[in-house]
Amino acid sequence: MNKRLIAPLALVLLSGALCVRADTPPFAHLQGGEWSYHSVITFTSGVMAGRTATNGWKTCAREGQAGEAAMKPHSASGDASCSVPTRSHDKTGYRSVMTCTTTAQGIPSTIKEDFTLNPGNGGRSFKAHGTVEQRMDVPGMSSRTTQMTIDIDGHRTGACSAD
Repeated sequence: MNKRLIAPLALVLLSGALCVRADTPPFAHLQGGEWSYHSVITFTSGVMAGRTATNGWKTCAREGQAGEAAMKPHSASGDASCSVPTRSHDKTGYRSVMTCTTTAQGIPSTIKEDFTLNPGNGGRSFKAHGTVEQRMDVPGMSSRTTQMTIDIDGHRTGACSAD
């Protein structure tokens, strides 16, 4: 793959995957406090098929916001524009479907996401699983589509530390 595309692809995947809108409703049943997250992205098609990327981070989340907080690190580029998520829930978890557009280093992309989040352990943990399809419209080249799955484990580690 052209080295000019690798860095923007990684940035776009992290910026679009799970992008968050401030006006979306919080995920209920998740306790506030310090949360630790671990994500695994598995590329299932496209030029990166068969590769895996991992990430871990911590954040302080308000009551009911831990699901949203898990998604914020992925909106790194800041230029992602996302549709209002179509969300549904039942007593076992939440589902969110949305489409985002973004441009990283001059490369426009459209990202379609479908995620489920299942809280556990009395609101002190969750598992999220999603599928993402990203189409990059590289100037002067044909569009490139990448599909991936993303799994996120979140665990409340305690009270937020005072700054």
